[in-house]
Amino acid sequence: MATKKEYIPVRSKLIERACTTSIQKLVINLQEIDNAIDNWNNLLERAQPFISGRLVIRFLKQDKWFVRGSTEYEYEPVAGKMVKFVSGRWRFVKLDTVDRYEKLSDLRVGKSAASDRLVRKLIDGIESLLIERKEISDLLRMVRRRATGNAVSVHKRTVAMCEQAEKLKTKIKIDWKADTDAAIQTVQEQNRLKYLAKKQRVQKSLEAKTKK
Repeated sequence: MATKKEYIPVRSKLIERACTTSIQKLVINLQEIDNAIDNWNNLLERAQPFISGRLVIRFLKQDKWFVRGSTEYEYEPVAGKMVKFVSGRWRFVKLDTVDRYEKLSDLRVGKSAASDRLVRKLIDGIESLLIERKEISDLLRMVRRRATGNAVSVHKRTVAMCEQAEKLKTKIKIDWKADTDAAIQTVQEQNRLKYLAKKQRVQKSLEAKTKK
């Protein structure tokens, strides 16, 4: 009968492909969201009155990621206002705690303008995309954080256990896997010797009582 081939643990290419594909899809989703935000922001800038404080989106390189021991930054959409200074210069200012609102569209300007309904629709749409983008980004960060922390702890533990296995191997007196028949014979012989030793002890005990 053919001997069954023994499985040797290897790195799973299947699991790696499956997880990589899922992560790639989420990253692609981020790009799709950014494209939609960029399109809607372009419409927002066209429809919104040119008034100081008007709400706009800017893609800034501030999305922080820790990669191979160093911090790197990626572009992400950021909501803010275009503010006109006395000098006549315009500047983009990110929203902060001073800007109180329930919805981003609460911060829109020119509410009496004919285009206000469209402006509100555009801002609300952009905000929904920003929320969805954050959910995906947070999910990716959580997976990465847990994977990184888990990988380190598991690596240390498994290395230690493999080293311990070498020490535990010396404690195996009978190898049942290497030669089962020989192991059975060894145990039988050990049991036989134990039986004989016990029998001799009993015999000596009886002889000692008889002499008394």
